Amino acid sequence: MSNFTPAERIEVDRQYRILVKALHELDPAHPRHLREALARAEQAPTDPTLARVLVAREVLRGVAWEGRSPLTVRDMTLPGELASALSDAEKLGRAIGRFAYPPRRGLLGMILKRKSFSQAGKEALMHCRAIGAAHERRQSARRPGRGLRQA
Repeated sequence: MSNFTPAERIEVDRQYRILVKALHELDPAHPRHLREALARAEQAPTDPTLARVLVAREVLRGVAWEGRSPLTVRDMTLPGELASALSDAEKLGRAIGRFAYPPRRGLLGMILKRKSFSQAGKEALMHCRAIGAAHERRQSARRPGRGLRQA
C-alpha cells in the first residue's frame, strides 16, 4: 500500500477529472475505455491513487509513442489484471495521440478542421506523471541501501 499525502490524492483526483473531460470532448467513448482500464487496475492490490497515476502514465506513454517503446508494461512483471489494464490505457493513448499534436499549417489545415486533445488534458497527464515521480522518489529515499545503516 502506497502512502500518498492527502494533498497528492486530491491533486491526482482533480487532474484525473480534467483528463476525463478532455477525453470526452475528443470522443464520448474514450472516457468509458479509461474508466474500464482504471476499474481493472484498481482491482489489483494497489492504492486507488497509485492506480490512477499508473493509468495516466500509460496513456501518456501511448500519446508519445512513435513506433518505439523503450520500456512498456509488457516488459515488467505485474499481476495479470493490472498489466492488461495498463496495456489498454497505452492503447487509448495511441488512439488519441494523433489528436495531441498541433494541426498542420497551411491551406489544407485551414479547410479541414479537426478535433484536438485539449491543452488541459495534456497538462493533466503531465501533472499525474509528476506526482507519481515525486512519490517514487520519496518512497525510494525511505528504503535503506544495501549494507548501509541509517541513523
